[in-house]
Amino acid sequence: MATVIQVIPTGAHAGAEIRGIDLREEVSAAAFLQVENALHEHGVIFFRGQRVSPVQQERFSRRFGELETPVLEQYTVPGFPNVLILSNVLQDGRPVGLVDAGRFWHSDSTYRPAPARCSLLHAIEVPTDDAGRPLGDTLFIRTDLAYDRLSPEVRERLQGLRARHSFSHPYEKHYDKPASEGGGQRDKLTDEQRQRTPESIHPVVRTHPFTGRKCVYVNEGLTAGFVGMEELEGEALLQQLCTLCTPEDMVYRHQWQVGDVLIWDNCMTQHRATGGYEWPRHRRYIHRTTSKGSVPF
Repeated sequence: MATVIQVIPTGAHAGAEIRGIDLREEVSAAAFLQVENALHEHGVIFFRGQRVSPVQQERFSRRFGELETPVLEQYTVPGFPNVLILSNVLQDGRPVGLVDAGRFWHSDSTYRPAPARCSLLHAIEVPTDDAGRPLGDTLFIRTDLAYDRLSPEVRERLQGLRARHSFSHPYEKHYDKPASEGGGQRDKLTDEQRQRTPESIHPVVRTHPFTGRKCVYVNEGLTAGFVGMEELEGEALLQQLCTLCTPEDMVYRHQWQVGDVLIWDNCMTQHRATGGYEWPRHRRYIHRTTSKGSVPF
């Protein structure tokens, strides 16, 4: 019997819920095609009430492509080097996962020569306030719609322009600062981690490899500058593009529930975490897998 799938748009500019699939089971080719089409249409999709193991999460993530191995291997699930832990939980005084993931608007892995196609998060523990409302929402915007909003003059300026993307850039700009200045929540990068993540250069306007739509492909988290452009001019352009990409009325806000499996397309979306929870009063524990993508063009 064919799987009956429902795709229910959120009503925002991004996002749709998928019903009718149990991700603990093998997903048929026909059902997966519907999931993939929904991802390309809405940029963000999610499944409620899932209870998947790391093995099952990896299996489904591989349907989108080979898995990335996180740079921050100290935050991966033991025995599963491709499953990153996002968590504020402390064990023996040390974080078991990445505490402040998604602090800035970004797309995942833009620092890689072939950045991530999509990311998949499974919510195992979700913090709530005293009234039971979830904390730690994740915000999403669509970069293909951002490109559609660009003026002809800006599109002309961006044609052929390339940007530098760097994994170490946010560390140098934010994370490595003292706690009083907003830093101190992450371990410093090791020399080996820096050597494994040299800068990558990508077009500022990227073509989606499946839909052919144009997408703005710079972000405030990982874009370090523009090729052939002075630093001050580049900072001004980056700020202009980031502001154009992230107007409040275009944001989809995902409110997490335990058992959510959420997937986003890293070419046509950016995301940012809202935070708003703290250990030990609130516990957050999420597994993330990331599927490799293709070289931007």
